[in-house]
Amino acid sequence: MDTILAELQKAILSNFQLSADYLEYCLGANSTIIVWNGSSDMRILSRLGFTNLILNITTHDDYDNNEYYLNLYNLNNNRLLLSHCLVYVKKNGRYLSLTETLKLICKNKIHTSLIVHNPVNDVILTSRIFQYLLKSTRTTNILNLID
Repeated sequence: MDTILAELQKAILSNFQLSADYLEYCLGANSTIIVWNGSSDMRILSRLGFTNLILNITTHDDYDNNEYYLNLYNLNNNRLLLSHCLVYVKKNGRYLSLTETLKLICKNKIHTSLIVHNPVNDVILTSRIFQYLLKSTRTTNILNLID
């Protein structure tokens, strides 16, 4: 993960052109990308020709009752893989942001104080939320859920 974050940081500071070949070079041929609310990420990766597995994490009020579920979707086929009831919160809107979700699940002040929408930080924060989802659903091998 540190290698990917370092490469991402270098790309931010350069005039680098992202491609599917470069992603495969950095991540490996059969790698999986995990994104937070990644519908636009999916469109970008599809346009680049990236065909590997893309998983999407989102926190959504599924039933319009202020109960928010942490969900993991396979973006390649929009199939729900994991769902965990996270919290009851009275708020406007049906989604929790990355920051709102992180503050609910992470007691580490370093993580909750990181600036979101910074690509490097977003990778770290999404990773923490993904780890929490796996632990809270007692999932040991995510590949068993994917067809």
